[in-house]
Amino acid sequence: MCDICCAAEYICVVVLVQNILQNILYALLSYRIFFVCLVLHIMVGKVVIGFFTAVTRVVVRGAKKLFSESICNSISGQEVILSQHKHSSLCIQWLIENTGNQELIRKLAERICVTTISLDYMMNQSSSCVLQALIEATLKILSKETSNATAGGSEAERHIQTSNATAGGSEAERHIKWSTHWLHDIGKFTVQQMDQLLEDTNGSHVMITALEAMGGIRVGRHWSRKTMGFGMKTNIHTEIEKDVIIRELPAPFKHLLKRFAKALVMDRQQRELKEIILGKATSLVQYLLFVLKVRYNELCQVVVKKLVEIVFMDDESKFAITTSSVSAYLVEAVILVASDHRLHRIWSKHLKGNLKLMWKHDIANFIFSEICEELFPSLDSIFRHNRPGIGVCLSKACQKFPPSQHDFIHALMKSFHCFEPKDRQIQLVPLMLFGDQEPSNGRTGGREQPYGAYGNNKVDIWLHGSLMLQYIFGFDDPYKVTKSLLSLEPKEVVSIANDKSGSHVIETFLHSQTVAPKHKQQLIEHLRGSYVDMANDRFGSRIVDHVLATADIKLKSSIMDELVAKESHLNSTRNGYYLGKKAGLYHYKNRNDEWRDEERGRAKRRREMDDIFGYDGADQSLQQPPPPQRMRGQRFK
Repeated sequence: MCDICCAAEYICVVVLVQNILQNILYALLSYRIFFVCLVLHIMVGKVVIGFFTAVTRVVVRGAKKLFSESICNSISGQEVILSQHKHSSLCIQWLIENTGNQELIRKLAERICVTTISLDYMMNQSSSCVLQALIEATLKILSKETSNATAGGSEAERHIQTSNATAGGSEAERHIKWSTHWLHDIGKFTVQQMDQLLEDTNGSHVMITALEAMGGIRVGRHWSRKTMGFGMKTNIHTEIEKDVIIRELPAPFKHLLKRFAKALVMDRQQRELKEIILGKATSLVQYLLFVLKVRYNELCQVVVKKLVEIVFMDDESKFAITTSSVSAYLVEAVILVASDHRLHRIWSKHLKGNLKLMWKHDIANFIFSEICEELFPSLDSIFRHNRPGIGVCLSKACQKFPPSQHDFIHALMKSFHCFEPKDRQIQLVPLMLFGDQEPSNGRTGGREQPYGAYGNNKVDIWLHGSLMLQYIFGFDDPYKVTKSLLSLEPKEVVSIANDKSGSHVIETFLHSQTVAPKHKQQLIEHLRGSYVDMANDRFGSRIVDHVLATADIKLKSSIMDELVAKESHLNSTRNGYYLGKKAGLYHYKNRNDEWRDEERGRAKRRREMDDIFGYDGADQSLQQPPPPQRMRGQRFK
């Protein structure tokens, strides 16, 4: 009770102090003292910003508009000067970012424009941040008003807009007009002063923001390099379009984008362009490529052609893209936005025959990991240089290029020294997952396991080997790899199924649409006597769950008999208990006839659904989707 009283007293004090601060704030607003505080920033800057921060914290929502307008009126005519100083610029930046008043932004834009600012203003650390915030705020207004104009509205709204237009244009039209004109002027100024701005970090940031405004795109707001890499599920155009905030780009902006591209890339001499794109302007060029890909694809391909000529011009440039992360990112961006025809030209003219010198570098190995054929003979060396991720990317890329699939499998066999004689090819899967651990296991002469740590009782599965096998079982003809998997001893298959990485290999095998049904049946039969051990494991239980869900009633009854025989052991673990409950182990044991009737009805419904959707029905496991992720969470609740 004492603690509750103390808390109540504390809350009362806080509320009282907040009310006092609000009264002080309103008094300051009434007497327009805030401008005096801003002037004092030269002598007591830290005190001013501390005061400003304290005041803004107690601004209630209803007073924010009044507070913003008071600041704007107080600094009228002094915006350019005040924005060049550290503390006062933070106040103005806060004003731009927090106000929702479009007229206030328009007034600031009229006072901070190309006729009132200079090149030094854009290169100043404080004022450049204010200008970038103002560009983004103006772009937001343009986006909002253009989207409203495109969407239209009700008949009454259109009538109001029409009546306003007769009196000098609607408010939306006025906002579209001034914001377009202001952004165009800023963009034009950056193009004219590009060489000087490139020499300064703050100036480069202003150019990037202005470029985004000219393209109507906020690049990278909905994606990152990890999602935008070669492994992305959608195409590059779709990903960049998520950042588009202006659907219909004004015509002057598109013309200005062309001028920007010509000034930055197309009209420069080779030596000068090389210094720019491999150094100070690399990020700016990447932004330009992503914007042009959506807004001006024809021009984008011309820029790509020019950049490729510079990047692969000489050995010095090639060395830069393989040792500098910034330059490597530029090459990746070029490959991502390039058209199919341009990619073919890049490969045939610049990459073919040169990849062996590039993948050894830490930075550049991700750029060319999708290029398959030239790297196949070097897979053994790639693995020994600890670049297994390239092998994973190659296996994934081969899914899209069936002619390369057999060559890739043969290259894997050669890299694991099991290609010759032919009877050793059956050792591929165990070597990829386990390595050559013991001479007594019959896999002599294979490569040593350099990638995993082994415990005393449990063998770790090599993650990259697991990932490659998952992609291989999606190949058009994975027969050789399938036979290798089926050659494993039951205890080895169980160790794979009970492993975090290995379980996905078995799941992919059972879900594959290219693995023969008889081979899936053979693997299921191979696991007889081990289903209880798998059911008690966190990862192996998923395999048993899938087998029970897709097997016919005869096979399912056989597995259920095995589970019933060791029911006490099955119920000793949480995984086993929930799997038995889901499979209906109690009904199978005590109400067998009802259980069989229910299974026959389920099989009949499944066949009917297969007929409706046009499935073959010969192998139900081909049509079953992988277990949803939420089932894993439900099982352990």
